Amino acid sequence: RERNWKRAARNRRRRSPQASGGKRVREPISPLYLSYTPTVVTIAFQPALARARAALERGRHVEAIEVLTQALKSSGLKHEDQVGLRCTLAEAWLMGDDVAQAAAILGRPPDSPRVDLPPALLSTIWRLHGRIAFAKGDQSRAIALHGRALRHAEQAHDSEAIGLAHYELGLCYK
Repeated sequence: RERNWKRAARNRRRRSPQASGGKRVREPISPLYLSYTPTVVTIAFQPALARARAALERGRHVEAIEVLTQALKSSGLKHEDQVGLRCTLAEAWLMGDDVAQAAAILGRPPDSPRVDLPPALLSTIWRLHGRIAFAKGDQSRAIALHGRALRHAEQAHDSEAIGLAHYELGLCYK
């Protein structure tokens, strides 16, 4: 036992910063730890997004549009953050019955095989494209787009997105 204790103390001294001449020796980081990157909105945009969503819940789409356009104008947005802000802005335009603005801000539907967005965000994109198609009077296209939204919502295990997709599908089938 005593010999093991002495060996452990000797190893600690060898690895200590004092033993290496005062410099810290940094061990390489395993690539497994670097492969995971969190998919959350950047901290700087969370307050703006929260204010806009709160305004939308209260029915104040004009206030939400102002907040979101300012947030989109700022530089340094990650692609995922920009898409999330665009989705919320499109929802605000749809609440204000401006389908053309909503379609313009949302852009084209994503190319499914090449998209690297999380399934919850893809569900929102497809659901909004379905709402725009339904507002333009294209019921069959809206049903297909809401079906895609439902599939991505189920992949994300997002009960709110699943419920919204079912609700929008129900409106299309009325």
